[in-house]
Amino acid sequence: MRLKHVFAAEFRIFVFLTFIFFPVRYMSEGGSKMQNITSLTHDKAFKAIAKECPEFFYNLLHLITGIDIKRIKAGKLLDTKFINNKKRFKDLDLLFMVDENLIINIEVSKYNGGYNLTKNTSYFCEAHKEFCRNDDGSYKSDFQVIQIVLCQNNNAGDFLIQEEYLYAETYYGQKKKIISVININLDKVTDSKYNKNVSKELLKYLTFLSITNKDELEKLSKNHNALKEVLDYMIKFDRKHGIVIRDEEDEFQAIMASERREAKELGLSEGQERGIAIGETRGIAIGEARGENKKTVESIRNMKSMGFEDNIIMQALNTDEYTLKNALSLKM
Repeated sequence: MRLKHVFAAEFRIFVFLTFIFFPVRYMSEGGSKMQNITSLTHDKAFKAIAKECPEFFYNLLHLITGIDIKRIKAGKLLDTKFINNKKRFKDLDLLFMVDENLIINIEVSKYNGGYNLTKNTSYFCEAHKEFCRNDDGSYKSDFQVIQIVLCQNNNAGDFLIQEEYLYAETYYGQKKKIISVININLDKVTDSKYNKNVSKELLKYLTFLSITNKDELEKLSKNHNALKEVLDYMIKFDRKHGIVIRDEEDEFQAIMASERREAKELGLSEGQERGIAIGETRGIAIGEARGENKKTVESIRNMKSMGFEDNIIMQALNTDEYTLKNALSLKM
């Protein structure tokens, strides 16, 4: 508990110092505003974009998977509450239902390998398990899960786009894709060795995802409504809190509000713990006092029945006249 409080105190000192030097985040040495914005591959940012900038999100899915744009627009993001209620889905970045026969899982990965590979594999397996049945319990015949993994800054491999499939062979010798995994290495987007066979529009979207420089993003989004909408949104996006802000003052207030909420939660938690401790202490004290009082009353009455005088009783039991008279007046 003490370690928790020390950490909280140190964190608040850090926040305080951050705001003392607040202009550094926004200003360069020459006094001009810095040009970097939050990375679109930050998980909170990407989730927010999918919800708040649907045209960009739909187009991105269409360009990556080749699925008809009208079919995608008829789909829906699965409710976060639904995902959180399913324990095995609680850490998913995004889950999109195109229709009853197609689920798309989008993961943003800072490194592609080790535990991340195991985690992502478990996600598409669980998604398949969860949605592969009809309402009557029977299995769907044409069900598919597509997983898109956006990798950046992680040495994902010597590729830009890498597609892997799990096939099932039918009785007629045809192959059906049950699970498709599309790994996209954003570190290779601008490398001509890897992007020759990628459509210009998809390359524009992937480039947009891979950079954070505001000037470059403005050039890229010029005369492109979907990209411009995302850029306008991201300029105002606060990565830490997952909220939209209007200016620096709003950001300051947002962070302070978050700090107040954290302090309140910590205070309530500490208050509950202290309340329980105080309650236990008082309960014990009251119980002990009541027990001791009952014992004194019984002793007074016993000694009085044996003929002892009041002053002898008070002296023997170390009590006063008020306690003596009350004890003798009680109906037992």
